[in-house]
Amino acid sequence: MSFAVTFLGGAGVIGMNMYLYESSDTALIVDCGVMFADYSCPGVDYIIPDFRYLYKKREKLKALLLSHGHEDHIGGVPYLLKDFNIPVYSGELTLKFLKAKLGEHKIKGDLNTITPGDSFKAGDFTVSFNPVNHSIPETYSILLNSNDFSFLHCSDFKIDNTPVSGEPFNRQLYKKLGSKGIDGVLIDSTNVFEKGKTVSESSLKNNLLEIFRGIKGRIFFTTFSSNIDRIKQVLEVCRQLDRKVVFEGRSILKNTLLGNEAGYLPFPEDTVIKLSESKDLPDNKICYIVSGCQGEAGSSLFKIVSRERKKLQIQEGDTVVISSRVIPGNEKNLNALMNQVAFYGGYVVDMDEGGIHASGHAGREDIKEFISLVRPKKVIPVHGEFRHQKAVCKMVREDNLAEGCIFAITGEKLVFSGNKKDVFTEEVNIEKRYVDTRGDFLFSEEQLKERRQMARDGVVIINAYSVNEKVDIDTTGFVLSNNSFFRLRKFLSENLILLNDVIKDDKNKLAEMAMKLTKTFFKKNMDRRPVIKVFIRGEKWN
Repeated sequence: MSFAVTFLGGAGVIGMNMYLYESSDTALIVDCGVMFADYSCPGVDYIIPDFRYLYKKREKLKALLLSHGHEDHIGGVPYLLKDFNIPVYSGELTLKFLKAKLGEHKIKGDLNTITPGDSFKAGDFTVSFNPVNHSIPETYSILLNSNDFSFLHCSDFKIDNTPVSGEPFNRQLYKKLGSKGIDGVLIDSTNVFEKGKTVSESSLKNNLLEIFRGIKGRIFFTTFSSNIDRIKQVLEVCRQLDRKVVFEGRSILKNTLLGNEAGYLPFPEDTVIKLSESKDLPDNKICYIVSGCQGEAGSSLFKIVSRERKKLQIQEGDTVVISSRVIPGNEKNLNALMNQVAFYGGYVVDMDEGGIHASGHAGREDIKEFISLVRPKKVIPVHGEFRHQKAVCKMVREDNLAEGCIFAITGEKLVFSGNKKDVFTEEVNIEKRYVDTRGDFLFSEEQLKERRQMARDGVVIINAYSVNEKVDIDTTGFVLSNNSFFRLRKFLSENLILLNDVIKDDKNKLAEMAMKLTKTFFKKNMDRRPVIKVFIRGEKWN
C-alpha cells in the first residue's frame, strides 16, 4: 500500500468529520468531530465516529491534525484521546477551544500550536497547515506529503476577499501549491448548489446596523457560539448604537472569552456588561447575545423564550434576530420557538429578511476556482450529503477540472497504487457511536435501536416469583386494558407451568422463553413490539 484515505465520518453526511491518511508505516487522523442528533435518536445529544478501526492502527498512529475549531471537527476529540495517546496539532484558537473541552473530561492532551505555512514531520509524512477563510478564525487546509504522494485536505472553506478576521484568500499560495503537483484534494461540497460565490462575512455589518437601528425594544441576537467574526460585528454595531451587550448561555460565554483571549474578539470599552447590570437600562439600550440558534431544548434562547428563566424572559416588544442557517432536522424546533416569541408579543428577524447571515462554505463558483488553482489529479468531495458530492463530481467532469472525481462515503477506504493511476475501494466495518451527555454515556447502534423501540412501543416488565403464583406485569409508555392484562397474565402463567416442566433449574432459559412468548402475544394481539424484560425470581421453580 503506497497511500490510503479512510473515511470514518464526514462523507455522505454533514458533520462527524474524521479521516485517516495512511502510508505503509504512518497513520494520521484529520479532525474528529460530532454530528448533532435529531428526533430520530431519543436521548442522544450527539453522534461521534467509531474508533474501533483505529485499534489495529495504534502502532502507526502519529498525530491528530485539526483543521479548525467547530464542533463537527473537534467535538469527538475527548473520546478519541481517552483511547489513543497521540499529539494534537492545530492553530492557537482551535487548541484553546479544545483545551477547554478536554478540561471538562479531565484530560490534558499533548497540544501543539502550528505555524501557518511551515512544514513539520509526522512519521513519514510532511505536513503543513495553510490558511483558508471560513466562519471561524484560524481555519486551515492541510497538505500531506508521503512516498511521493501529495494530498490537500480542505473540508471547510470559502473564498473571502474582505474577511473580518485573518487575511483575504491567498490565491497565489494555492496556485503555488498546485504547481508542485497535487495528487488529490478532499474538498468541501456543502454549498455546491449555491450558484455563484459566497458573500463576504464583512458584508453583513451594514445590514445588521440598519436592522438594529430600526428596533425600539430589546434585542436577542443568536448565532453559533463559535462564530467569533459574527459576534465581533454585532459588538461593533451595538457600540455605534450605544446598546450595551450581555452574553447569555454557557457556550457563548466560554467561546467569547476564548476568542477575546486569542485577540479575535476585542470587547469595546463599556459595551459588555453583566446580566444584573442590564435590569435598569431602557429596552432600546440593551442587546443580549445568546446561544440556541437552532432552537435546541435547554439552550439559553429556548429557556428565555419559554420563560423558564426567572431573571430573563421574553416580553412584548422584544426582537429575536436569528443569524444562522437552519441545520436540516431542526426546522420544527426553530418554528416552535418563533411561534412562542410571537405568542408573547415579540418579533423575529431571520434569514428570510436577508443580509444577516453569510455562509462559511464555498459556493459553486468558489469550489470551481479552488480546484482550478490547485489543479489536482483527483477531486474527492466531502463535507456533504450524497447529492452534494455527486454534484461536485458532475461539475468536475463537465468543466474538465481534474483527471477524475471520486465519490466516497463514510465506511470506505481509498487505496492509491504506487503508479498513482489505480484507485481501489475497500469497505471498512464501522458504526456510529451515540453520546448521552447526562452521565457521559456512550452506546451503540443496537442500543439506540432499543431506545427507539421503547419510545415507539413502550416497555413491559414481568416478574414471576414461583410456578404457583400469578405473574406481575408492569408497563411503561402505554396502559393495558383490563381484558388484555388478564389475558396476558393467564397466558404467561399457564405457559410458565408447562415450560418449567421442560426446563429444570435454568432460570435464564425460562426467562428467555417467557420473553419470546410475551413478544408473540403483543405482536399477534396488539401489533406492538415493546421492549420486554422478564425476571424469574424466588426459589420455587423446581
